[in-house]
Amino acid sequence: NPDEVGLTDFGKPHGFPERQVARWRKQWAAGHLEDRPQLDLLFDRLDGCVPKVLYPGIIHGDFKVDNLMVDAENRGRILGVLDWEMSTFGDTMADVGVFACFWDEEGRERNPVSAGTTAHQGFPSRDDALNQYANERNIDLPNIDWYIILAYVKLAVILEQIHVRHVRGLTVGEGFDDTGAMVDVLIASACEWAAKTSVPGLKI
Repeated sequence: NPDEVGLTDFGKPHGFPERQVARWRKQWAAGHLEDRPQLDLLFDRLDGCVPKVLYPGIIHGDFKVDNLMVDAENRGRILGVLDWEMSTFGDTMADVGVFACFWDEEGRERNPVSAGTTAHQGFPSRDDALNQYANERNIDLPNIDWYIILAYVKLAVILEQIHVRHVRGLTVGEGFDDTGAMVDVLIASACEWAAKTSVPGLKI
């Protein structure tokens, strides 16, 4: 509870999803090397059916397997969550969307930024992981597709910004040559979710 730990003013949950869509649309408009109509369509869909914040709380901002510290003696036990520099008081479903966006599955297109860890044997499917999360919190996830698509879109915009800086010589070093292609993979994944969603107004 943010109130109990003195974090009431840490952020503003009300309007959080709307602000996220506006922020990342603005970031995209501020700088990209080529137009991607599908991304514009995704922004329109997200903006047209923004969900109500059902579960406000402290969010991590980059909640994924890479940022979990696991017990070496009991690998099913999480000891801690690392890297809280992007945390705020917002919509906790945003964290769930990022978590799902980075959850790879065997036989499916992987998130190009992830290490593919969850695609290995022994990890549950993405749906099972989400169901377990919902059961642990005793909540429903009625608009989870919206948050997953937002996570893919957000990551695509971030990678495009890195790509632009690399092409312009502002970001140098190894590992940046494929960043532009990664953007297309992420947009395609978002479109795949939008094509099969049952969330009203989100389907493309």
